[in-house]
Amino acid sequence: MISRRFRDLRESQRKTQREVAEGGGFPRSQLQLLERGGNVTLATIQKAISQLDGMRLEIVPADLDVEEVQHAAVQLREVAMQLLAVSDRFLQAVGSAPPPPAPAAAEGPSPGGGGATRHEPGVDPALLDRLEKELDEAQRARKGKPADEH
Repeated sequence: MISRRFRDLRESQRKTQREVAEGGGFPRSQLQLLERGGNVTLATIQKAISQLDGMRLEIVPADLDVEEVQHAAVQLREVAMQLLAVSDRFLQAVGSAPPPPAPAAAEGPSPGGGGATRHEPGVDPALLDRLEKELDEAQRARKGKPADEH
């Protein structure tokens, strides 16, 4: 628990609550609340932690490259779509029952933000179109319709 860890570290560094609070620019009552496990703001926690040597709190690492994470997510989605198409073709080839239909993809970003669409940088619309076409063809093939029928 952060409250106990914080208090133990503060005491081991022989700092008083008053010193930590004054050094961090927040009321001592907030530090007392933090050390008792009460609710304080993240800003207060960060200010308090900044006054101790050897304690860190990283919610999001400072060196996080958001663009790199987005690129990796797009690549992962592409691989997942390719795997789905291949697994459908495999199941069809071995005569297994087709998998249950995948849930419909939501239009635009998912609730909570961050979802990529085909119109965002880093998303290859041609690849998505090709994969969607392959999936459509696989579904038609499962239903016994020729691929060129629409």
